[in-house]
Amino acid sequence: MKKYTLLLILLSLSGMAYGHQRDFISNYGYETLKEQKIESELFIDYAHDQGTTQFIESKLNLLYGINDRWEMGLEGSMRQIPSQPYNYNETKLSTQYRLAGRAEWCADPAIQFNYFQPSNANLKGRMEGILILEKKLAGWAWVGNLKFVDYTFTNNANWRVGASLGAAKEITPNLKFGLEWKADRIGVPDEQEQYIVPGAYIKIQDNMYWNIGLGIALNPKAYDYTAMSLLHYEF
Repeated sequence: MKKYTLLLILLSLSGMAYGHQRDFISNYGYETLKEQKIESELFIDYAHDQGTTQFIESKLNLLYGINDRWEMGLEGSMRQIPSQPYNYNETKLSTQYRLAGRAEWCADPAIQFNYFQPSNANLKGRMEGILILEKKLAGWAWVGNLKFVDYTFTNNANWRVGASLGAAKEITPNLKFGLEWKADRIGVPDEQEQYIVPGAYIKIQDNMYWNIGLGIALNPKAYDYTAMSLLHYEF
């Protein structure tokens, strides 16, 4: 089984008022919730590789817009891997801030900080900081993340620096096609992955929508495919 997990987040309809779009497999997007808005996100992911199930994971994420640029989040996840039961995995606290308004700079910047606390009492937490850059160019949505992960709590200040880059094209208002590259550690070839990321958007009602789709591997280091369902609800 591969060492790193894959989270497939599908593209939603351009121009929607919902914040905190995770528009690609590994990239976090630039947008945040509007002031005093509350949103829930329910993720269900299934990864398959080399003929076997690699993991099944569900996450419930609650988000609150402090103002039009700043939001906070609380997430809990459950996970099952081969030969292990389906158990609570970890809790995540997050915050994201947009450094500028849309199109004020040459690329739209934001920063995000996350803290993860495993459910296993024998494991300690980790922190990560992410610089997010987003740009719409020539009909494509480009998103890049530079990620700093701190394992200070577990391994004497062992930092890792990763990166990811994605480009997505809207085929119809409800269908998108994406390509993405990610590296959990920059400069380590065995930790680089590439994907095709097609996705579909389904509007259920004005404050609820559903993303479904499939992540397909382009290199041997990635899972063969990951099926994903993402349900958004705005209170």
